[in-house]
Amino acid sequence: MSIIAFIILALIIYNHLGYPVLLKVAAHIRGGNNSINTVLPCAHTSRLPSIHIVVPAFNEGHCIQQKIDSMGWLDYPDHRLAITIYCDGCNDDTVRKAIQSQGRFYNRELDIRVVNIERNGGKVSIINRAITECKEDLIVFSDSSSILDQYVLWRSAQYFMNDSSIAVVTGDYSLIQSEIENKESDKSSDKTSGEENYWKYQNKIRDLESKLGSVMGVTGAFYAIRRDCCEKLELDTINDDFILPMRAVAKGYKAIFDKKIGIFETESTPLTADAQRRRRISKGNAQQIFRLTTLLAPSLDFNRMLIQWMFVSGKCLRVIMPYLLISLLLISAVLSVNSLAFALLFLAQISAYLLAGIKHLANKELQVESKTDSKVKPMIKRLLESKIILLNSYICQGHLMGLIGSLDYIKEIVKQKVKQKVLGKEQNIGWKKINIEINK
Repeated sequence: MSIIAFIILALIIYNHLGYPVLLKVAAHIRGGNNSINTVLPCAHTSRLPSIHIVVPAFNEGHCIQQKIDSMGWLDYPDHRLAITIYCDGCNDDTVRKAIQSQGRFYNRELDIRVVNIERNGGKVSIINRAITECKEDLIVFSDSSSILDQYVLWRSAQYFMNDSSIAVVTGDYSLIQSEIENKESDKSSDKTSGEENYWKYQNKIRDLESKLGSVMGVTGAFYAIRRDCCEKLELDTINDDFILPMRAVAKGYKAIFDKKIGIFETESTPLTADAQRRRRISKGNAQQIFRLTTLLAPSLDFNRMLIQWMFVSGKCLRVIMPYLLISLLLISAVLSVNSLAFALLFLAQISAYLLAGIKHLANKELQVESKTDSKVKPMIKRLLESKIILLNSYICQGHLMGLIGSLDYIKEIVKQKVKQKVLGKEQNIGWKKINIEINK
């Protein structure tokens, strides 16, 4: 049992520390660098691809005008650019505001279309529709709450022109707080700090993965993809911004990350919704392993093996990590009776989980007005805002949501299997009745 514990512990350490370090070393040894250095002006290119920006929107009345106005800043020839806002069954003023924003471009005329869909079908249905309707060379998917750097289209286009093996291009994703969020920073600083650190880490990982051949997933806030490399998604797809690009990678194409492509998110996820968001992403992580089994197929190609290693280390291992943590906790609890080392290991795990629980409860208490001494609350808050406790809390919550999300997906699979068996039995019974009647 102690050998199993050491193996599990090694996998946990590898997932949190080993993989990022090895990824950095591998990228340094290989010396890969897909980034372009300069943005060429229009006069210097004759093979400029046409681009269609697709913006799915559901009840985005608070930010849709900002999104459309910001796309007027994008530096790209008008005759090679089209924009479609798909209003997916909105019941607020999204459609009205989107139509108003169509005429807000003073020095240029953009082909901006506003499509009003009566019934909400979900983001995946919008993506599938866009793949069918768009005729341009490249499709850019972008969230309504994100703001893009002026030159994102130019930089993206040059990757596609320079290398026909590149299918996907994405960039550096970061959060920017609005004035309202800044005023309420005392209430949301913990969560925002955790989310900002998470995306800084993800950007670094994606940069390293890109140097080794392909990023493992992109951000839905912005990514450009060759239209010919797009495949329609199953309607129950959860992490569409992973499945769609990675299916292109599975065919042998590259997905590139460029840190000079600036993607700015204007809306951080509310604290109350963050847990549900991470639970949904975790459920999608479990789903994408089953949907992308082709990435795990044996191969003698070195580049392919690198992608498989990154997929297994960065994605597959993350899905099973909550179960490894639970197993290590139980095994170390049993072995702690006769081993000081395992007793300390068990104590360390319990302490980490207790601190995360206390931090979670303290956040709720600090959000409620209390009659306690005003000098006590700031002291407690400063203690709970230490980097170690914040990091521990964010990691523990992520693994908890990973556990719940993967169990949700397993539950759905079981339900589908049971339903298929029941329907199969009903069909067999029906056929038997028909045969009996015919024989009569």
